[in-house]
Amino acid sequence: MDLQHQQLMQLTDWLELTEGRIKRMGAQPMGPDLEDVKHQVEEHKLLQEDLELEQVRVNSLTHMVVVVDENSGDSATAALEEKLQVRQAGHTYTHTRNRNRVIMHKLSVLIH
Repeated sequence: MDLQHQQLMQLTDWLELTEGRIKRMGAQPMGPDLEDVKHQVEEHKLLQEDLELEQVRVNSLTHMVVVVDENSGDSATAALEEKLQVRQAGHTYTHTRNRNRVIMHKLSVLIH
C-alpha cells in the first residue's frame, strides 16, 4: 500500500503542476498573429504528450484493488479513503486532458 500511496502523492503533485501550467497557458490570449498561434499549438502538443505519458500511472492507480476484511481495522478505512483519493485524481486528470484537447482544437482552427 505504501507504493500506491507514493504513486498517488506523485500523481497529485503532477496534477497540481499541470493544472497551473494549463491555467497559465489559458490566461494567454489566442494569437494575435499566426506565429503566436503556431507557438501556442506547439505548447499544447507538448502538454498533450505529457498527459498521455502520465496516463500509465493514472490507469495503474484507478485499477488498484483494495481488499478489506474484518481483521483490517483502521488500515481498511485508510485504504478505502486512499482509493477514493485515487478516483478523484483520475477524474481530475481526465478533466485536465479533455480541457487541453478543446484548447488545441480551437488553436488548430485558427491556423487552418
